[in-house]
Amino acid sequence: MEALPLNYLKKSKKTLKKEKYTIIEISLSCSLKKCLENNQKRNKRKAFDQSVITEVYDKYNLKVGTVIDVSNKTPTAVFKEIESKYFGL
Repeated sequence: MEALPLNYLKKSKKTLKKEKYTIIEISLSCSLKKCLENNQKRNKRKAFDQSVITEVYDKYNLKVGTVIDVSNKTPTAVFKEIESKYFGL
């Protein structure tokens, strides 16, 4: 299993298919509300303005392939969901 940045994946799709790789596109998503809540929990020095979070959310919240809502899941739970869905483990 390999996580690839979207721009790299776009450039590599033909080569990967030619080499008989299986490409599974998964988008990890959560609501804007949850992103804003998480930002408020950050150290004040590291927190961002609400307008910045909203702008980035609108720009990068891509829902490509299988969309998994990660709002209330741990990284381990997300990994296990992907593992069971695609690898039968």
